[in-house]
Amino acid sequence: MIAGIMESLLAEARKIGTGLIRSPCLWTIIACSGIYGKILLGEQLFRTDTFPYQMPEKLLIRDSLLRGEVPFINAKILCGSSFLGNMDAGVLNPMNLLLIAGNFNFAYHLFVFAHLLFAGLAMCLFLRHGLKIRGIFAFAGAVSYSFGYVWSSSGNGFYRCAWLVPLFFLCYFKLINSKGLSRQSLCLAFAGSTISSALLLICGNFLEAYFCLIFAIFFTAFSLASKLIYKRRAIDKNRFMLAISSLAISLMLASPAIIPAMHSASDSYRKGGIPLEEAQLWSFPPARTIEYLIPFFFGDRQDFGLWCNRIYGPADPVSKTGGGPFADSIFIGLPIILGLLFFLFRKKNARDIFMLSALLFSILLSFGRYTPLYSLLYHVLPGFNLFRHPEKFLFWTQFWLIACGSLGLNSVPTASKKNMRIFLAVTGALSTILIASLAVYIIAFALAPDWLSSVPVKYGSKWNGERIFIWGALVLGSSAISSAILFSALRLLRGNRCLSPLLIAAVSVAQIYFASSISLWTIPGEILEKTSKWTDVLPETGLKMWRISRTSSFHWPLSSLEQVSDRFVAAKLDEYASLECNAPALSPFTTPIGFSPVLERSYSEIMNLELNDPERVMDESSVRYIACAWIANDNIPLGSRAIISNPEKNFCILENTDARPIFSAVQKSIQIPEAADARFFRKKIISPGRDTIFVEKTPSNFKDIDCAKDPIVKIIPDNDSRRYRFSMEGGPVWLRLNMRNLDGWSCRNSKNEKLEIVSAQGGMMAVFIPECNDEIIFEFFPPGLQLALLLFLAGILSIFIAIASILTVPSKVVHVP
Repeated sequence: MIAGIMESLLAEARKIGTGLIRSPCLWTIIACSGIYGKILLGEQLFRTDTFPYQMPEKLLIRDSLLRGEVPFINAKILCGSSFLGNMDAGVLNPMNLLLIAGNFNFAYHLFVFAHLLFAGLAMCLFLRHGLKIRGIFAFAGAVSYSFGYVWSSSGNGFYRCAWLVPLFFLCYFKLINSKGLSRQSLCLAFAGSTISSALLLICGNFLEAYFCLIFAIFFTAFSLASKLIYKRRAIDKNRFMLAISSLAISLMLASPAIIPAMHSASDSYRKGGIPLEEAQLWSFPPARTIEYLIPFFFGDRQDFGLWCNRIYGPADPVSKTGGGPFADSIFIGLPIILGLLFFLFRKKNARDIFMLSALLFSILLSFGRYTPLYSLLYHVLPGFNLFRHPEKFLFWTQFWLIACGSLGLNSVPTASKKNMRIFLAVTGALSTILIASLAVYIIAFALAPDWLSSVPVKYGSKWNGERIFIWGALVLGSSAISSAILFSALRLLRGNRCLSPLLIAAVSVAQIYFASSISLWTIPGEILEKTSKWTDVLPETGLKMWRISRTSSFHWPLSSLEQVSDRFVAAKLDEYASLECNAPALSPFTTPIGFSPVLERSYSEIMNLELNDPERVMDESSVRYIACAWIANDNIPLGSRAIISNPEKNFCILENTDARPIFSAVQKSIQIPEAADARFFRKKIISPGRDTIFVEKTPSNFKDIDCAKDPIVKIIPDNDSRRYRFSMEGGPVWLRLNMRNLDGWSCRNSKNEKLEIVSAQGGMMAVFIPECNDEIIFEFFPPGLQLALLLFLAGILSIFIAIASILTVPSKVVHVP
C-alpha cells in the first residue's frame, strides 16, 4: 500500500516536473533573470532620464509610502506641484509598493527588474494563450519583447506599460473573438481587459492607454465587419456590448489619475497642443531599420560610441533635442524578423490582417516627419496633438512586430516545401550578404584603418580606429554567424519538428543576450552609494527652511569621482549623481527634485527671467543656496556670498543672503490694480520692501491693521508632506507661504474656520489672520479627487454587475442571413 502511494506521488511529481520543464513561462523567467539579473546584483540603469527624473520621483513616493501617506503634492519642484496631477509619475501605481523593500537603491533596482520580468511573462501569456503559438516560440517572442524595452526602461518609463499591453490584448482578443469560451472564462477576459487598461492610465502611461483604446476600437469594428461581410456567422451582440463596456469602465477605474491630471493640464504649456515642428522631433530615421538585422549598427551612444547623429538631422535650436537617438536599441533578434516573412506568406484570418495593419500603422507613425501620417493624425485625431517624439511609437512597432513574427515562426515546423524554400533562400541570401560585408569590413581595416574610422570620428565618435573596428566586427559578425547557423541547421533539420523550433529559439535568445552584453547600459550601484551629494555640505539648519537650486552648468562635487576608472561612468556620475537637485532647466535656474511633463504656465510666468528680475525671482521662490560653475570672488553677484568654492572641480555654492524663508509674516499689503499687466517680480515694478507684499485681491476678512503687535511665526513640525502648520503670535498679520496658489489648497485656523487664500507675490499664497495666538494649517487635496473616487467605486460596482449579467443573462445571438 505504501509502495503504491509512493509510486503515485512520484508519478504526479514527474508529471508536474515535466509540465514545468515544458512551461514557456518558466524559461522566460530564467532567461530574463539571466539578462537583467545584474540589476538586482547592484548595477543601476543610467540612461537618459533615470537620474534626473525617475529616481527622484520614486524617492519621494517611497518616502511618502513609508510615512503611510499618498503623495498628493510635491513641494520641492515648481514651487509646489500637484504630484497626483503629474500622470507620468504614476503615484498610484500598485507596483510602487516594491519601492519600500530594503534601501532605496535596491528598491529601485527591484522596481525596474520586476517590470522587465513581468513584460516577458505577459508577452509569453499573450503569445501562448491569446495567439495560440507553440510554447517554444512564445518563449522566444517573450524574451525578444522584454529586451525590446531595454532602451526605454532606462529612463523614459515605457517599461511600466510593457507588461500591461499584452495582458490587455490577451483578454480583449478573447472577449471579442474566442469561440466556445465558457462564461467563467468570459468573466476573466472582461475583468482582465478592464483592469489592465485602467492600470495603464493609473501607472502613468497615457500615450499607450490612448492607443490601446484606438487599437481596441479598430479591432472591434474590424471584427464586426469581417463577420458581417466574409464569414456570415452568428454574432453575439453581448460580446460587443461587453467590449465597449470594458473600455468605458476602465476610464471610471482610472478616474483618480485622470481627473487630477486634467486639472493640472488646464494650466499647462501643452494646453491647446504642442506645435507640430516640436512634436515631430525625434522622428525615427528609416535608415535605422537596418538595426533590426544588425544590432547597434550605428553604435551605442552610452559609451560615446559610433552614433552618427546626422541621420537624425540637426537638433532643434531652441530645445536642443531631437539631434540624437531616442531609442538606444531596437534589435529583437533575427528569428523574429525572419518569422515576419512566414507571416506574410501564411493564410491570414481577420485577426492577422488587423495585426499586420497595426504594425504598418505603427512603423509609419514612428517615422514622424518622414511620412504624412503623423501630420495627418496631428490635425484630425482628437488629443493626438498633445503627444510628441514619434520615435516613442516604436513601442507599438515592437509589440506588433513580435506578435506577427512569432506567428510566422509558429508556421515553420509545418511550412510547405514552397514556403520553406523561400525562407531558406532569404536566410541564405542574408547570410551571404552579412558574411561578405564582414569580410570587406575586415579587409578595409587591414588596408586603410584610418579611412574606416574617419566617418564615425567625423560625426562625433570619441573612439579610436581600433575600438571602432572591434565594435563593428562584433555587431556585424554576430548577425552573420547567427544567420549562417540558422540557415545551415534549418536546411538539415527542416524535417524535424522538434529540433528546428529549439534551434530558432536558441538563436533568438543567444542574440538577445549577446546584444545586452555588448551594450554598456549599467553602472555599479555601489559607486552611486559612495557619491556625495552637494546638499550634504550645506548648513543643516537651512535644508528645511529654504529651497535649493542650481544653474544648468553645475558640475557635481563627487568624493568618489577620482576612484572611477571608466571615463563614461565618471562623466555620467558627474552629470547626474545628485538625487537632491534635478528638474527641468528654466533659463538658467532649476528647481530641486523631481519632474513634471506638464509644466504649468503660471510657473513659467514666475520663472521667466527675461521679464522678471532673476534676483527677485530667487528671493520670492525661497531659493537660498545656488550651485553653479566656479565663479571668481570678484565676480560673485551682489547679495550673494560663496560658502563653498572648489575651482579644481569647477563648482561653487553661493548663498543668496537676501532670500526670504519659505514662509513669512508681514503687516503691510498693496493690492495690484486689475488693469496692471505686471507681476510683483516684473522689473518695472519697484519692490515694496521686505515688510510689504503685493496681493491680487483682499479677502473678505481683511481689515486695516492698527496698532498691531509684531508677529511671531513658527513652523510646527509635521511629517505629512501635504500639510503645513504654523503657530501665530501677534497680529493681525498677513501669513505668506511661498508655494504656488494651486487649486486644491485650503487653509483653516484652530477653530476649524476656513481662511480665504489669495495670490500674492506673483502667484504664491497668502492669508490674512485677524486674530492673535492662533494655529494656522495649510492642506492640499487634489481638485476633483472626491468625484474621481466616486467614479472609481462606481466602476468597481459596474464590473460586478457586468460579471453577474454574464453568468445569468442568456446570450443574445443574431443570425446573419
